[in-house]
Amino acid sequence: MKIEKSLCDALVSLAQMNSQNCLSEDVIFQYTEQEGLSLPETNRVCQQIENAGVKIVSQAEYDAAITSIQLHPALTSPEPYLSIDQIAAAFSLLSSEEKIKCLNKLQQFSVSDSEKDNNQSEIVHAIDSKIKTAFLERIEQMRLRYSYIPVLLLTFLSTCDSSGKADFDVIVNKFRDFYESRAQNGYIVENKKSVFVKLKYTKPSVGALIRYDPLRKSFLRKYMYYNLQANKLCMEENLWNALTENDLVYIKGCCQNKIAEYYEIISRNHEGSIVTLAELNNAKSESEVINTQHSKCAELASHPPIYNHFMKKIHGLKLQYSYMAVLLNSFFKVCDGLGKADFDSVANEFSDFYTTRARSGKLVEQADSMIVKFGFAPKLCKSLIIHNPLGRSFLKQYFQYEKHDNTLSIRSDLWRELSNADLLEIMKIVMAKLDEYYLRIATVHRNEEDPS
Repeated sequence: MKIEKSLCDALVSLAQMNSQNCLSEDVIFQYTEQEGLSLPETNRVCQQIENAGVKIVSQAEYDAAITSIQLHPALTSPEPYLSIDQIAAAFSLLSSEEKIKCLNKLQQFSVSDSEKDNNQSEIVHAIDSKIKTAFLERIEQMRLRYSYIPVLLLTFLSTCDSSGKADFDVIVNKFRDFYESRAQNGYIVENKKSVFVKLKYTKPSVGALIRYDPLRKSFLRKYMYYNLQANKLCMEENLWNALTENDLVYIKGCCQNKIAEYYEIISRNHEGSIVTLAELNNAKSESEVINTQHSKCAELASHPPIYNHFMKKIHGLKLQYSYMAVLLNSFFKVCDGLGKADFDSVANEFSDFYTTRARSGKLVEQADSMIVKFGFAPKLCKSLIIHNPLGRSFLKQYFQYEKHDNTLSIRSDLWRELSNADLLEIMKIVMAKLDEYYLRIATVHRNEEDPS
C-alpha cells in the first residue's frame, strides 16, 4: 500500500505537468509494471489517480498534452513545491530544451537570471543522472526470456552515430547475422520456440520482431525508440547525452555477460536448439526460390485471375480515408515468408504511421475520421482495422484475421503469386496514393479554414 500511495502521488504530479491534467494508460502501466504491482493494485492506483481529478486518456491525447508544455495553473502558486523525485518520471519524457521550458514556468525561486540558469542546469543534470542510473540498473538486473535485448543493445552500440542513432536496416542485418553466425559455428542458436530456430523469418519479419520485442515489450521501451520516418533506431536523447565512454564499455560488457549466462542456462536446461548449416542455407534461400519459381512461371503463363484482380484493385485504389493504404503498408512490412503476420505487430505499425504524422505536425486524418475522434493507440487501431478496412473494403476478399492465434494473413493462393518485385511495387503505389490523399484533404482543410 505504501508503494501504491507513493506511486499515486508521483503520477498525479506527473499529470499536473500539462494543462490537460491527464495521463495515458501506457504511462501508468509502465510505472506500475516497474514497481511490480499486480493488476488489482494497478486498478486501485488508477482509481486513486482519477479520484485526484486526473483524466486517463489515450497515448495520442497524452502526447499532445505533454508536448504543449503548459503547466497546470496550481503549479504557478508558491505551494505546493515539486521535488526532483516527483518530477523525474515526467522529465524523462522531455528533451533538454523542453525541460528548460518547463523550469521557466515553475515559479519556485525568486532569484536572478544567472542564479536561475545555474539552478536549472543543476536540476536537468540531476534528472539526467537519475535516468542513466535507472537504465544501468535495468541492464544489470535484466532477466532474459530470449537473448534479444542484449543482442539488440550490442548491435546498436556497434553501429550508432555520435548522436545515438543507427540505421535500422543495418541493425536488422547485424541482429540476424548474430544468430546465423551461431548456426554456422555449430552453437545453440536460441530457445526452441524462437523464430531463429524454427527458421521462419525474413528481413521484414526480423525488423518487426525488433520493434515489437524487445523495443515494446521490455524496459527498453522507456529508453529507445524506432523513428519510422527516418528509419532509425534511436536512444532517448537525455540518456544518450548522459552516458560516458566508460558507461558504454560497461554496458557492452554487461550485455556480453548476460548473453553468455543465457546460453549456459538454456544449454543446461536443454531448452536451446542447434540449427545445421544445411537447414540454415535452405531456409535463407527458401523465399528466394519460391519467388524465383513464380517469376519464371509468370514468364511462361499469365497470372491467375486472383492475382490480376488484386493488382488491378491496387493500381486503381481510391481512398475515402487512409486506412486501406496504411494497412497494406503495415502488413507487408511485418509479414513472414508465408504471408502471415502477428496482428499486434500490424496494429503497432498502423499506429506508428499516424503517431509519426502527429509528432511531425502533419495532418493526421479528416476531422470526422475514427482516428481523429478516438485516437490511434494500438488497441484502438486493432478494432478499427477489423471494422474498416478489413470489414468494409475489397481487402476482405484477400485478407483474413484469425482471432484464435491473433494473426492476419493474406490468401495463400494470392501470396504464392506475389513476387518480391510485386511487393515493392505495391508498397510504392500505396505510398503514392497516400501522398495524393493527404495533399487532397490538406487542400480541403485549408479552404475550410480560409473560405476567402
